[in-house]
Amino acid sequence: MQRADVRRWLMGDDAFVRSIGLTTRDGTLFRAKEAKFEEIVGLVEQVVAVTRELGARRAVTVLDLACGKSYASFAIYHVLAQCVGRPVRVVGVDTNERLIDLCRATAARHEMDMDFHACRCTDLALDVRPDVAVSLHACDTASDEALFAAVRLRARRTLVVPCCHREVKRGMEHHPLRPLTQFAVCKERLAEMATDAMRALLLQAVGYEVDIVEFVPLSVTPKNLMIRGKWRNMRDGRALADYVELRDALGAGPLLEHLLRRHGSLPPVLEDDGSRPLGDLDG
Repeated sequence: MQRADVRRWLMGDDAFVRSIGLTTRDGTLFRAKEAKFEEIVGLVEQVVAVTRELGARRAVTVLDLACGKSYASFAIYHVLAQCVGRPVRVVGVDTNERLIDLCRATAARHEMDMDFHACRCTDLALDVRPDVAVSLHACDTASDEALFAAVRLRARRTLVVPCCHREVKRGMEHHPLRPLTQFAVCKERLAEMATDAMRALLLQAVGYEVDIVEFVPLSVTPKNLMIRGKWRNMRDGRALADYVELRDALGAGPLLEHLLRRHGSLPPVLEDDGSRPLGDLDG
């Protein structure tokens, strides 16, 4: 499937895209929503691709973490159910109760098989294992909570687009790259790359095959990196050792490490004494 197909399917149903707040009465995208629409198109393209990898035509469960107004949730459901013809259940979670109530009303109005929960991603309980866990621009540590929820709920695939990498940036004070990070924009970009690399390494450490891709062009958004994970149930001790090396070099790590350690997915203490003891997690 091409991105153009997703765009055509979404814009081809004026009533639907208007009802979720993306277009005007005449079917034109709100100018302020044009970039958001392209982000949704890019995410939906990825979701359709990974659901096809799952095989057969069984119903799939898609979990949208920190869903906000749920533009992505509704678009995913519409494309899979109405355009691709794939049975799907979409579950959205966000802490904003008012938005969750609005999402529930919209789903009921369109008779969509969707559930919405007003809670933190870290507290969500599900009665089924998610096939795909997505998150689009959850701010700062909310992306860590989304990734942790995907791990805790054993999502078969993860498609997470982080945003606002402030936590690691704040902690980067004593490290060998200070001549670089004395310049604010350089520090910000380094923090972005380092944060997402460390998140990817942690996912590899607990059993996912991971890559990082540009899910939309930079012209759409500078926050265009997606962390894609595929559950392999193979812990990677080398990835964990690499994570510790990078974290210690920068003097800061993402919240995801703490959440995984508290959950028991990682050892309670992560240290590298030079003998690479973390390698015994392989297997």
